[in-house]
Amino acid sequence: MKKSTFTFLLTAALVTPTLAPAQLLVFKGSSSDSYVGEGHTWRVASKTIIVVDYATGNFGRLDYTTINGAKRYTTATYTNAHLVQVSGPNGAPYTAVTRIPSDCYEAENPNREPLYFSGANSTLTISPGTSVSFPKTLSAGGRGFFYSSSNHQPVLSQGAVLGIFSATESKARSGDTLDSAMAGYIAYVEGQGYTR
Repeated sequence: MKKSTFTFLLTAALVTPTLAPAQLLVFKGSSSDSYVGEGHTWRVASKTIIVVDYATGNFGRLDYTTINGAKRYTTATYTNAHLVQVSGPNGAPYTAVTRIPSDCYEAENPNREPLYFSGANSTLTISPGTSVSFPKTLSAGGRGFFYSSSNHQPVLSQGAVLGIFSATESKARSGDTLDSAMAGYIAYVEGQGYTR
């Protein structure tokens, strides 16, 4: 009896954090990506939804746009991220959402972490009676290189994203997990006719 009770309590303790509602911060905005390769250039502008789990730093991102008449979306959930507090000029607080580096990355790039987003902190109300210090505006930009999936030709890319905190959406998602919030936003864009 004692062993089965212990096993039950241990299992419950391990599973509960993944099922527990999170303090979610929802940002709505836009992203813009420019590409050079395959003999031409092109640009893609998208609407963006970013959902950050304040407790873990994990986040989900959903981009949706219309390309040549086709409504398309992409989505990803990042589970190896964390929040880093940065002291700016005159002690002004900033937050960076960064990727926790792997051992290989750390060996090649000591004391560096890849940056997903950053911004100057504000006091954000995420549900009645709950406020946090976090950026009201998240932004990021960068350059990249990849090989085309259609013909394996090299392509250069440059992109930027801007997300603005939505108190209304954050309050509506109180009680959700990151996964359920992202599933809700995916259902929303699919209901608008967007496909992967």
